[in-house]
Amino acid sequence: MRMIYYFFGSDSYRIGEAIRELVAGFGGGFEVSKVDGSKDKFHINDISKKIGSNDLFGSKQLVIVEGLSGKNTKLKDKEQVLKYIKDLKCDESELVFKDGQVDKRSVIYKALKSKADKVQEQEEMDSAQMESWIRDRSKKIGLKISQENRKKLSAMIGGDSWQAFHELEKLKNYTKGRELEYGDIDLLVRARLDDDIFLTVDMIAKGDKKRALELLRNQFSIGNEPLYLLAMIARQFRILIQIKGYSDGGGSGDNYAMAKKLGLHPFVVQKSMVMVNKFSSDDLRDIYKKIIDTDQKLKSSKVDGKIILERLVVWI
Repeated sequence: MRMIYYFFGSDSYRIGEAIRELVAGFGGGFEVSKVDGSKDKFHINDISKKIGSNDLFGSKQLVIVEGLSGKNTKLKDKEQVLKYIKDLKCDESELVFKDGQVDKRSVIYKALKSKADKVQEQEEMDSAQMESWIRDRSKKIGLKISQENRKKLSAMIGGDSWQAFHELEKLKNYTKGRELEYGDIDLLVRARLDDDIFLTVDMIAKGDKKRALELLRNQFSIGNEPLYLLAMIARQFRILIQIKGYSDGGGSGDNYAMAKKLGLHPFVVQKSMVMVNKFSSDDLRDIYKKIIDTDQKLKSSKVDGKIILERLVVWI
């Protein structure tokens, strides 16, 4: 019998990395296919068809189902999904369920977690985890970096593994085999990207869509990809959702206490408090759903990703 895997969490890069490592570990003989579990026309039979599609040459299937836990399913559809998960057997195919952030109260989430042979949650890393990840990734790509510079880079990047990946690749190409110097990081790493994204979201909150679009287009002009920028925007709104939930739940108004409870840097909390009251809890939930929808469009639509991301900013 083949295995069922469940990967989920806010760190989409490391989820993808874990799945790539899983696929590589199987070696040859596997055909990888995907099913979009979040699309409106999704039917549970979409998974069954993929699982049962082994070819005449004995090639096995590795089927990746994306976005099933986050799907806003109707009650009838939800019952079908739950029954399918409960009765699921993978005799011929490996099956991977992949999700972003999930509501752990969801019955679909609980069913998948119970059914999967391997469950892995990937949340945004803290500074120690990021430093360790930078060490391992640098070794893998051949970048020579000292412990001091790992700490510096970790502090500049925060917990964003997408930015860490891009910055390490850029630093490797720049150093061309020599050891990374302290000044290289100051020269090349866009430490101000978080501030730029924060300012973009702040302009959105103030209703200044023109300025928000200008800031976004500035990021396009220096080479940042739409999917990467969306991940940064999503991160900022997740922070706002965390702070809003903490405040509405009667948590202490002290920024340091809040930062400690939420696992955020006090400075991040201090900056975000300026704009959090400009959104209601319902606003933030609706925006985050739209961000998830935009993520799917960026990955599947033939429309220019820059246009898709600009439409999101205008919509918010």
